[in-house]
Amino acid sequence: MPHTLDAIKISQHTANVFVDTARYSSHKPESKEEELEMLIYGTSPVFSAKDEVQEEENYDGPDITYYL
Repeated sequence: MPHTLDAIKISQHTANVFVDTARYSSHKPESKEEELEMLIYGTSPVFSAKDEVQEEENYDGPDITYYL
């Protein structure tokens, strides 16, 4: 993943547009309990790193996938 200044600006702009658009949604949980059930932390993560050995200089930690 590139980390040039332009790449960072594009990523930040994309994230900002996504969050701004999401703020227009009228979808809201009806209670605090329902909100907590919707959070990703209620699902079990699955370790999904590639099978081959990662070179230490390029390894940035385990890859985790959440399946709903």
